[in-house]
Amino acid sequence: MLTKDCNFRDIYHKVCFIECADQIQNLKKVFNVSKKDNGVLAYGYIDHEDGFTFEVLTTGKLENGVPSRGLGNDEVSMKFRKSSVNDREIRIYEDRSLFKEYNEKFKTIDTFFADTEDVDKARGVREIDSCRHEDFPDDVIIYLVKDGLNPETVWVRCEKAEKQGVKAKLISEPKQDFGVHTNDFVVFRPAKNENGILCIAKL
Repeated sequence: MLTKDCNFRDIYHKVCFIECADQIQNLKKVFNVSKKDNGVLAYGYIDHEDGFTFEVLTTGKLENGVPSRGLGNDEVSMKFRKSSVNDREIRIYEDRSLFKEYNEKFKTIDTFFADTEDVDKARGVREIDSCRHEDFPDDVIIYLVKDGLNPETVWVRCEKAEKQGVKAKLISEPKQDFGVHTNDFVVFRPAKNENGILCIAKL
């Protein structure tokens, strides 16, 4: 499976092996890289601003589905943004207890990149998954709708799931005068049509 084919939920807070032999040499200053290594063992998380990210735990080699792995490095952080490894093969390990030697790194990432309860709840709204950016799961493409104007698509960053919809911050500037601008907040709701789900903010 390629990384780009994964739903973010498949790899969120999961340990993964990513085949990236051509990038291994760049990690020599941080990890004890073997000549046989053909990828990295990494931990997936979401950076609310910078998108889905893999924290590199160590380098290793995948054989028959089992990764050989070296020592981690709790003193240095090395990461790959998902967008940089979308075309790479990935293997997902559901049970991170199999990798207890990296527990300190898991704890550091989970603590440092912990989001607010509101963001977590918005991230949990599965109905809008088809409208999410594949590399920035908290970012959603929506339609702004207002009388007298044509519907227009913009990108927003989800901040809170509310009864009336999802509260989100505009991260792209509308071309028409909807009365809202970048960094303003709107509330959108998912709606079904013949093509699937659309997210709509009525202004």
